[in-house]
Amino acid sequence: MAKNDFNKLFCFIKGVLISAEVIKASKQTLTHDIKYHFNHVLSSCKLFEKHIHTLLGKDYAQMEDDINSCLIGIVWNIYEMKPEEREAFIDYMEKWEYKDGK
Repeated sequence: MAKNDFNKLFCFIKGVLISAEVIKASKQTLTHDIKYHFNHVLSSCKLFEKHIHTLLGKDYAQMEDDINSCLIGIVWNIYEMKPEEREAFIDYMEKWEYKDGK
């Protein structure tokens, strides 16, 4: 397992937590079965995040939160783009290649 696989997982968990807060604030109507699963996933993610933050320590946990919140913000912006903007952005990203400075 790569050393930053858990960092990637934390990013997605942060995405679940942020998205859940937005859904709750929007007062969207959820069916009973969706609400049940929604609350179960939300509760599990909150407990997992709390446990990980305890293990990481306050400073490192804050840094992870800042990075993950930024990444989730980028994902949200992609979803808000007009279709032609999103398509151009995705085309650009598919051609982009990370060059390790090593």
